[in-house]
Amino acid sequence: MRSLPLGAFVAAVGLAGFLWPASADAYQRHPLIVAVTGGACSFDDDRGLRDEATVGARTGVGIGDFVTLWTDLSYSNPLQKAQPSATADVYALRMLVQIDALRTPFAPYAIVGGGGVLYSFDNAVSNAAGVLVLGGGLRYRFGRAVLFAEGRGEMSRVRAIETFPFDPPVLAPERTTTWNESLVGGFGVEF
Repeated sequence: MRSLPLGAFVAAVGLAGFLWPASADAYQRHPLIVAVTGGACSFDDDRGLRDEATVGARTGVGIGDFVTLWTDLSYSNPLQKAQPSATADVYALRMLVQIDALRTPFAPYAIVGGGGVLYSFDNAVSNAAGVLVLGGGLRYRFGRAVLFAEGRGEMSRVRAIETFPFDPPVLAPERTTTWNESLVGGFGVEF
């Protein structure tokens, strides 16, 4: 007769544990994050573009305690070196994997990924290229907010701009490997 109340107690505790809302810490392991970014980007000499500010947005989802998957979109409007009155719209879309080194509010991280970049020139043929991304940064979480700063390099195979004797400039027939660099900071909110 005593086993029935003990069995009912165990069943009630198990059901309560299953139905009880998880703690806030459990939800923070897999947050949805929305962030705005801004910074500076430096273009390889083969691109023929001056260094310029960049703005963007990213959304991410936490996978486990140390990994976040990001979709990152950025925009820049640099001047061309050969013709300073001409610009290029540079759009980049990247899928990034952020790997945190620590599970603390302030932590360094590595970032790797890939994506594509579109160069839309005012006075030349537009072109696009795939990019590989490698970098690192620091992030600070406080409450549901996240501040981060990162440096990253992007390797791509693009066609160089040939300016002389062509007017307007044209794209070279062969592709070259380029390396662009960015310093980016951002502010995000976890949901």
